[in-house]
Amino acid sequence: MRILLKNKVKHLTVVCLLIVIFVFNSISAKCDEAKPTGDYAGSEKCKECHSEQYDGWQNTLHSRVVQDAKKNPESVLGDLSDERAKEFIDKYEIEFTVGSHWSQRYLVKIKDEYYALPIVWSIVTKSWDDFSVLFWNKMPYSKYCIGCHTTNYDPKTKTYSEHHIGCEACHGPGGKHVESEGDATLIVNPAKLPDTLREMICAACHVRGKDNSGKYKFPIGYQPGKNLADYLVVAKAEDETNEEAILYQFEEWKKTRKSPKKCSICCIKKPDSIASLHDTNASAEASCISCHNYKDQTLVKHTHHSLDVEISCSDCHKTKEEDATVERNIHSYDYYLVHRVGCYYPYIEKYCMECHKDKAIDWATSLVIDWAVPEDVVHDE
Repeated sequence: MRILLKNKVKHLTVVCLLIVIFVFNSISAKCDEAKPTGDYAGSEKCKECHSEQYDGWQNTLHSRVVQDAKKNPESVLGDLSDERAKEFIDKYEIEFTVGSHWSQRYLVKIKDEYYALPIVWSIVTKSWDDFSVLFWNKMPYSKYCIGCHTTNYDPKTKTYSEHHIGCEACHGPGGKHVESEGDATLIVNPAKLPDTLREMICAACHVRGKDNSGKYKFPIGYQPGKNLADYLVVAKAEDETNEEAILYQFEEWKKTRKSPKKCSICCIKKPDSIASLHDTNASAEASCISCHNYKDQTLVKHTHHSLDVEISCSDCHKTKEEDATVERNIHSYDYYLVHRVGCYYPYIEKYCMECHKDKAIDWATSLVIDWAVPEDVVHDE
């Protein structure tokens, strides 16, 4: 009888272990795939009715903050043949890239968790730099980063709707909105929120803190329209509330961006006039177009070039090179935008010569003088 009972217990134990392994592996596998879940519809669904906004969003950095390196090998911008990179590349396989404008990091899988390699590729200087060298393999992506690199992340199941900042990251779950065939009351419109709640949408990932449990470096359970202070705990002064500290830090963060008051960079209208604005300089040009929405003849008047000429904003509006030795917060506005204060260069004719190499500088100077003096836009409001 005892032998029979022991056999049954052993059999039951084996079955339970198999179930646990199956569930664990299922959860791990889910983290590799993005699928609309629960009340979330997914950005592709939003596209069906909001195609213009969707096209604009695709040209933002939010849409490609994370890219699948296996499905899209071209997303890897770093020089993997460099000896500094080989040390890790020979040992690990790059699963995802993080970043596509100033710098790029690389996620690798160790057992059932993702980690960012301790080397960062500077897209500006085309060189490698160190990052968290001593502790990188003790900082799992699921606890330090993923909440702000995905839409609708659930830490319990390690699942998400999209592995990038999709439409619903700023507008909240849109499933009911879709089911109702467009009921505007069933989706968050940030523009119609009180200023505090609207800014909290951005602050959720652009103000550093932890969730209420202290386990995650991002707010768990927060959705647009809610009070972020209920989900994110930040460092604060003795006489400050958590909400006051969040808003103060967000205001300080915004000061780094010498640009318009609102985050118009998130939903950019795609200009139909010139293809080059959305090629190699897409990120930079999209920032300009979010406020300076030139189209067709207004673009011709502004650039003094016909529409069939491939020209981009940064061909004429130059800025100083980024100093790769200066540590800067990757989550700040000014880390991404092309210019700081003003983007009009008074000696702009010098840049004419980069294309018109057969002309003399006097020709360019005379040409520019004949134009109306461009407006020197100061982005400090």
